[in-house]
Amino acid sequence: MTFGMKMTRVTARRRLERLPQRMAAEMEGATEDIARRMRDTAKGYIGRERTVWPPLAASTVEEKLRLGYGGQFSATDPLLRRGDMKESIEGRSEPMKSIVESADPVAAWQELGTRDWHGGQHVPPRSFILDAARACGLYALYRAAQAIRAAMRF
Repeated sequence: MTFGMKMTRVTARRRLERLPQRMAAEMEGATEDIARRMRDTAKGYIGRERTVWPPLAASTVEEKLRLGYGGQFSATDPLLRRGDMKESIEGRSEPMKSIVESADPVAAWQELGTRDWHGGQHVPPRSFILDAARACGLYALYRAAQAIRAAMRF
């Protein structure tokens, strides 16, 4: 806004008419930034032990070590074997939305957990995407506020 300068009604109306387009353009950049931040945060959780997650079962740790999949980032490298799931995590944006997802079906099992069916193994949830979204909440608010401020600037 310009302070100390008079604005005619015609000028004010024209600027307000352009506001939705300006807002959409600014928010597009913000949602892309937020998706990128959430994606990178989710990828960063893979292979790192987190206190909010239950520890890996002893049998899982033994198997990972036997197969040579442990010790890259932490003692047990939870959610990490070859890195396929980590590499499958993508971030994208749609109008007014930031989306982080994985096409790897193992990601859904790890994110949501599995049930113990007929004596089978149970996998407790280790929510890396939801945790990333929560961790980026304040950043999302900050970027949205920046976008609104930029769109309102005349």
